[in-house]
Parts: sequence; structure tokens; C-alpha cells
Amino acid sequence: MIHPSQSMLRYFSNLAIAQSTLFGCLLLGSLFPLQSTAAPPLLLPTIDQSFNSTDVKTTSDQRQKLVHFTTENGNLMQRNGKPAYYSIEQPAQEISYPELLSATIQQAKEWGYRGQLSPNNLLIEKTTWSRGCENSPTPFACDPVVREGWKITIPGQRERWILRGERADDLQLIERSNWIEKRLPIRVRDEIKRVAANQLQLSPSVVLITNVEFQTFSDGCLGLGDLTESCIQQITKGYRVTVTGKPKEQQIYRISNDTSSLRTEAIAGLPTRTDELPTTIARKIFTVAQSDLKQSIENLKITEVEKTFQCFRSPTASPTEPCSPIKKINGWKMTITNYQQSITYTVDLNGTILSKQ
Repeated sequence: MIHPSQSMLRYFSNLAIAQSTLFGCLLLGSLFPLQSTAAPPLLLPTIDQSFNSTDVKTTSDQRQKLVHFTTENGNLMQRNGKPAYYSIEQPAQEISYPELLSATIQQAKEWGYRGQLSPNNLLIEKTTWSRGCENSPTPFACDPVVREGWKITIPGQRERWILRGERADDLQLIERSNWIEKRLPIRVRDEIKRVAANQLQLSPSVVLITNVEFQTFSDGCLGLGDLTESCIQQITKGYRVTVTGKPKEQQIYRISNDTSSLRTEAIAGLPTRTDELPTTIARKIFTVAQSDLKQSIENLKITEVEKTFQCFRSPTASPTEPCSPIKKINGWKMTITNYQQSITYTVDLNGTILSKQ
């Protein structure tokens, strides 16, 4: 028979052993931390809307898709779903308000802004954006650099302009829009701006639509067919749209409602066109072609246009191995006809003729 005092002693002995064991485990754990198997908490990023379409265009040309995510401070980014860490290369410089206002007015006037700029109406804010991959074609990898600077919005009932830059002398127009373009279906508006951007060598967001007319055309060529074309004889509904680039740069387009047919009207000494060649390049080649084909410019037509690209060759490739063109345009190949004879010209980005045949 166990005496009550012995039973109580055994109970407290067991309790002491359990407490000492627990203390020992905690002490051991503090000396040798256990590796956690739980996944670290995910930092959910928010979309930084300040990343603009310039990079989208570049990456589209490179047949890549870059999707950027950032935290609120802009330091963490994801590229194609994979984490990538970037930091702002240089914080935005503090600029005095009068200096920023003066630079904004100067840029707006250079682009032909006709409204009255009131300091009270300007919206000025700090912003970030990515850049640095504009001239980095595939197959070369490129990571954008995060810039921080200033965004100035010129609001208005009829037009809205947006400028951006890291310094006052670095401000550039990045977007402008007005109430007139709202008269067009979005699909038609975007196609007009895309073609005009190619011809005027501007970003589509900067192309300004200044006039819209609803039209009913008599045929599938929108009333601008030539003698060599077989235009479908059917009523085609569409629009006649006037756009502006830089001051004194203007193009007039005819487009069908479904955007399947689009033509540039004859303007400023150039004939009707169906190509998207930059207008400055087209004018240079038309001037040469009128001499080569013995015909005035208004009686000439560009029938084909093809972009040419740089050629990439691996440093380890053999001299006989053919190169692969990379998606960085370095010129165009175009065919011009007088409806009796045709000449094909190859030109560089400046319009210098490299060959003709």
C-alpha cells in the first residue's frame, strides 16, 4: 500500500520531469531553429497604371508579351509571371512650379495647342513608367528601367492633353484626345490612329482626330479606286476622318464601318494611297519615281510595301550559315507603278535608296 505522501511526491516528480522536458525543447529550438515548411506569405501586387503603351508596342514588335506588376512603392515587379526586382533609377527632381508651367506651355504651343492654359487648371503629379527596351530587339533580352518624373494633365471640355518627363526640359507629349473622336466607333477610331501613327511616325495616343464625317460610298474602294482595280459595286457605309500629327501635318482617311477597307486621300501633292509607309519616306520615293517612270506623282501608285529587318548572326556561326532577321525594322521595300511599268525600291529608315530594280 502506497502512502498518500508517496503518491503526491510521485505526482510532483512527474510534473517536474514534464516541465523540464518542455523547457529543454524550447531551449533547443532557440539554439537550432527548425526549418519551416509553410510557404511564405504572398505579397499581392497592384497594377501600376503608369506603365504606358510604348513598351506594349515595342514588345509586340518583338513578339513578346511583357506584363508588369508593382507594389505601391513601385519596387517589386513581375515580368511574365516571374518575380523581378527593380528600383527607381533616379527619384523625380523637385521642380519649381513656374519652371514646370513654362515648360508645359512651350510644349503645348509647339504641338499647336489652341486653348488658354490656366495655372489653376493644370493637374501636376509624380508618376513612374518603364522605358529602356525601345531599341532592344529580339533575340536580345531586355529589362525595362523604372523612371520617376512628372505628369502634367491639361484638362478641358473639348480636349485633354498629357505631358510627362523627368525634368522640365524633358517634357514630352504622350497623349491627347478630344470629344470629336467619340463620334467614331472604338474599332474605327483605333484603326485610324494606328495607320496615321505609322504614316506620321508618332505614337497612336498622340494622333489627334480633328474632323469626322459620316459617308456613304458608292463602291468597295470607297470612291478612290483606280483603273487597275475591280471595285465591288455596292453601297459601303463608313467615315471620312481628318487627323493631325505635328503642326501642319494632316492626313484624311476614308474607312468602312467594319474597317476592312481604308484609304488615304490624295493630299499635299501625294496620290491616293492604301499603304502605311511613313509619309516623309513616300514623298521622297515618289519624287525619284516620277523621274524614273516619266510620270507625274499624281499618276503613280504604291502597289506593295514590305518592311525589311536587321539580320542577326551568332558569333559562333559559320560564314556560310544564313542569318535570321530580327524584329528591328531597318527600312522598306516598295513597288511603285505608272500602270504600265513598275520599279521596286529598297530604302533605309531615312529614305535613302539602297537599290532599285
